[in-house]
Amino acid sequence: TTVACTNANSGGTNVSGVNSLGNLPALTVADAVTCTITNTPKTLVLQKNIGARINALDQFQLDITGAATSSATTVGATTGVQSATVASGTGAGTYTIAESMAGGSASTLSQYTTTVACTNANSGGTNVSGVSSLGALPALTVADAVTCTITNTPKTLVLQKSIGARIAAADQFKLDITGAATSSATTVGATTGVAHKALAKKDA
Repeated sequence: TTVACTNANSGGTNVSGVNSLGNLPALTVADAVTCTITNTPKTLVLQKNIGARINALDQFQLDITGAATSSATTVGATTGVQSATVASGTGAGTYTIAESMAGGSASTLSQYTTTVACTNANSGGTNVSGVSSLGALPALTVADAVTCTITNTPKTLVLQKSIGARIAAADQFKLDITGAATSSATTVGATTGVAHKALAKKDA
């Protein structure tokens, strides 16, 4: 939505700076103001579906970059599709979609499963049905009306390593999960504490 106003009375109230909905400057009987509201369909909408939160503090940031740049961050404690939290872009070109944990979150993104699904309301437009991960989308046109939904669900089991100290700098640790699902991870580097980059995971 864009807003533009003009005044046919060149000596009247200046409305050239009006660019959003809301209150106008005080007008006089001599003014002849015309305001035009233009609505353009969004080429891309990125939304979040939260299956559940591991911690009540967990929030997610959505980002669109490329042909347009937009970001949005979830708030509150509701689950499901966060209809009030969307990032969007308008115009043809290549877009990239991404997400991260918002500041203040208690969990890491790797503690959630992430799935991506995209649809195009323009049945004859760009085919995005094969998009299943974050990253670059196929090039979109102005006729496209794409909605991508990122769904996050807590993992059933996360096995992580906390290293108090290493006896030798070369010491690393391998983590393994077996059973209903199998997963493994190996620590790297020389840091101590919880090694969030070494997570063995069983998805829900």
